[in-house]
Amino acid sequence: MLKQDYERFNTLIPDEIFQMTCDEGAPSTCEASSKEANASIKRFMKENKINKTMFGQMIGIKKGSTARGKINGQSRFTSAELARISELTHIDMETLERENPTPDVKRDLPYIGERTETSKQLRIRNNSNRSITQIKIRLCNNHIRLRMMEDDEVIPAGKEYIMEYEPEWGSHIDMSVEFDGGEKTVVEGFCLTTHNWISFDKYCDWNSTTGGTTYLLLKRDPDFGGYINVMPMDRREADIFIHKFGDVPKSQNLTAFLATSTGEVNGGEYCIIENA
Repeated sequence: MLKQDYERFNTLIPDEIFQMTCDEGAPSTCEASSKEANASIKRFMKENKINKTMFGQMIGIKKGSTARGKINGQSRFTSAELARISELTHIDMETLERENPTPDVKRDLPYIGERTETSKQLRIRNNSNRSITQIKIRLCNNHIRLRMMEDDEVIPAGKEYIMEYEPEWGSHIDMSVEFDGGEKTVVEGFCLTTHNWISFDKYCDWNSTTGGTTYLLLKRDPDFGGYINVMPMDRREADIFIHKFGDVPKSQNLTAFLATSTGEVNGGEYCIIENA
């Protein structure tokens, strides 16, 4: 939708239509599941090239994450919101109410990022005692930088969220996770193909291992004069890393490599050690 079309929409809609009211109750005919939710609204958005945040603003929902959640069926539109949508889109109220999911529909976890038909998911567990206020992503394959959270979004302490991402991100990303109070955790080379979750402990340190024997990838820090911890690894990740960056014959197993080379990889720039 062009800017002038959006402005024209605003002139056609009376000001009082943006007054927020509470939903008094769901019609008994609402039987849509979250996957089938709001199909007519999604079709209208696709035909008019409107994203979910813009559509939410058109009907008086200022927060992008709230609009996305309602359009995706994770929460209900109120009766007043459905009335605004009907006036805006000319979709009849009966259809909107039928496609509006019922309150007892099992909902997914809260999420951040734009959800699309092709998007994948990374679970983020905030086990710290601080809220996460921003997640910044750098794609390792093309160095594009992304901000995943809007200014008014937070991941509260003790909560779990889902981060939506696109396959075009590639296999590895760098993450900068900011907590309230100014704390920041940097995650380098996080592998999306082998991990579908990441957690942050009470010290805001991160982890994504699932148990068993684990390893630590260290990187030489010229300023510090030693190695700094980059990320934990499982055996498969460590094995792939040394074969890719260490010119190590595939016939040599990981245990033998660690014993004979003290774990140094890529001319000593990295080092892999067993996590005791």
